[in-house]
Amino acid sequence: MNKKIIRGGNKKSNGQAVVAANPWRLLVVDDEPDLLTMTEISLSEFQFDGRSLEIVKANSGEQARQILATDSEFAVAIIDVVMERPDAGLQLVMHIRNMLRNSTMRLIIRTGQPGMAPEKAVIDEYDIDDYKEKTELTQWKLYSTVRTAIKSYRDLMVIESNRLGLARILEAAPELYRHRSLEQFSRAVLCQLSVLLPSNCNGFVMSAFEDITAAIHESSADNMQRVLESAQVNCGLGCYETDDALRETALRQCIITLQARHDCRSWTADALGYLVAPLVAHGHVFGIVYLELSRPLTGVDQQILEIFALQIRSALENFQLFTRLEQTRASLSAARHHALHMLAMASEFKDRETGNHVQRIEHYSRAIAERLDLSSEECGAIADASILHDLGKIGIPDIILQKPGKLTSDEWAIMRTHSALGAHILGNAPWFQLASQISMNHHEHWDGNGYPNGLHGEQIPLPARIVSVADCFDALVSRRPYKAPWSVEAALAEIEQQADKKFDPRVVGALLAVHASGRLAVIRAELGDD
Repeated sequence: MNKKIIRGGNKKSNGQAVVAANPWRLLVVDDEPDLLTMTEISLSEFQFDGRSLEIVKANSGEQARQILATDSEFAVAIIDVVMERPDAGLQLVMHIRNMLRNSTMRLIIRTGQPGMAPEKAVIDEYDIDDYKEKTELTQWKLYSTVRTAIKSYRDLMVIESNRLGLARILEAAPELYRHRSLEQFSRAVLCQLSVLLPSNCNGFVMSAFEDITAAIHESSADNMQRVLESAQVNCGLGCYETDDALRETALRQCIITLQARHDCRSWTADALGYLVAPLVAHGHVFGIVYLELSRPLTGVDQQILEIFALQIRSALENFQLFTRLEQTRASLSAARHHALHMLAMASEFKDRETGNHVQRIEHYSRAIAERLDLSSEECGAIADASILHDLGKIGIPDIILQKPGKLTSDEWAIMRTHSALGAHILGNAPWFQLASQISMNHHEHWDGNGYPNGLHGEQIPLPARIVSVADCFDALVSRRPYKAPWSVEAALAEIEQQADKKFDPRVVGALLAVHASGRLAVIRAELGDD
């Protein structure tokens, strides 16, 4: 195998050829040594798109196969047809296309015996890009043929690079959107950029607590300090992962770089050994991405970067919207929780002997719901709503509600209205929908003998079935004017006996499991007994 770099007009004083960086590569396969030499001479001044030419020579189809077995990165191959066999060149073409599955290398057939391989038959049957008789490949014709083939190869590689880059962007997009913390989002941005671009995996992402667009525009020491003070490095790669001093130095350079741009919000690659890009949301700069590059960005790299920048911008705006919604939801949740407790306090105001009853019901209900493998959101919602299960007692006359002895049948009929009354007070407001459901149904029985509607089994909403068991347990183990407290064991035995009658057996089993885990004792120790 012979290998030579051709770069016209760049010779050392000793006559040796200068090896150019990243040359185009040409494989010449021919069994005529003089023709190989002529090819080198004809292409000695070759240049295209700022790159020179590297020629690798093989004197047979078999030798070319050996070269291609370990080195297939050629832009063009010029292949003779008749070598060690009459069809050696054509078999090499099939090997390249079918065995190596190389569809980008441009293949030029060159033959001195056109009768052995007629032009039309070869063009029709073989995946080649050009067919030339050796007599017509003069010096300038050879130069033009190789240049056309390399241009075609370059265009194909640009298309392929764009395709791969877009594929990587599509793969990266879900990664950007799935994160729900600023640190996770920033790390996803940095990691995906280090894959998309020629990076040495050193870089960081900083975010600011405020819009820093104006501060970047105004180049002053005060504004520089203002940006640095508001900056928070969310994540770093490589040498920037933990080195604060190194990150501050680089961050100062980032700000200077952005200040020098016409628009500090744009993602444009400077002719630098690093990428400095703003994190923009709703037209304002809220952070900076810094990534060291292993080489300058090509036009294809820049196109990929611009597309990915749009993805990042969209993802960041989505992230900010999600954060605001989460904050709003947290505020609303806190307000709802506060409102629930205010209503619970109002319902307890007339029935103070129940002490911490509603707080215990809240904890018991959460514990039972968790044992039933409900989601954390469902467990929290049931626990919150449970404290209003007896809200309707606010409308029961004191003479009945606070009577120390047994109620008469008429009094009991009035007392039983508290479940529907509580549901009526809570109404259909979305905040109180679950609490209304529990208030209405927590005295329904599994066997259908409860009130107010005689529901049975699965007709009774699960939250009401949970609160029913929690409420009964707390009532049994608590002191009331009309009874002494039961022991925990006696109360659990009674509830277990009422499974399939008053209570859902699954909910009873969950309560027993809570007791076995020791959690009932913890709740009672924290909130006391009445």
